[in-house]
Amino acid sequence: MHRLRWSGEAWEELCVGLTGERFHDVARPLEDASLLAPLAGIAPREGQVVEVCPGVAPLVGTIAAAVDEGLLLFFDYGDRRARLYAPWRRQGTLMCFHRHVPGDDPYIRVGEQDLTCHVDIDAVAAAARGAGLHAYPARSQAEWLAALGATTLSPVAEAGSGADLDAHLERRRAAQLLSDPGGLGRIQVLGFAKGPPPPVAGLEPPIPAAAGSS
Repeated sequence: MHRLRWSGEAWEELCVGLTGERFHDVARPLEDASLLAPLAGIAPREGQVVEVCPGVAPLVGTIAAAVDEGLLLFFDYGDRRARLYAPWRRQGTLMCFHRHVPGDDPYIRVGEQDLTCHVDIDAVAAAARGAGLHAYPARSQAEWLAALGATTLSPVAEAGSGADLDAHLERRRAAQLLSDPGGLGRIQVLGFAKGPPPPVAGLEPPIPAAAGSS
């Protein structure tokens, strides 16, 4: 993952500097122009930061090559390119998690916290189609689970009592957690098929290659 910042005149890359014992951002001229490919057509604001992940296409290609025929489901936080690089997202999507607590400073607890950023859904879909896969339209995990009926479990009154009731309540809690639109429900579900694309519960039919975004 590369972090880029618009200076008002050009894109620069944010690298890591060290002063004393403190890590910090250091901006330098962008040397690899290929990193700008997914940013074509966007209108950034001065100071806007974005993340670009050139490793997406090779990763998808490797996975596709390992499958003779079948269905691939990817689950991750992400967005379509127009929203991912929208001007209102001035600081990008880089986030840190330490013991499940979110943060925004990657230079603290180095080696003890997870770093993550949103996936460019359009880039993943384009890479998948380039690898010969059929791409199903992406949808949120909340929408996907609702389409599967996971969020409409039977009322508690129908669950009985004892162990049956405990199991039912646990399933309801899990469904509510996974479909929370303010949390895990925002995860995107991306489906791809190698070979004839089968119907997939909860997903719409694949988009013809010519109609997909690049």
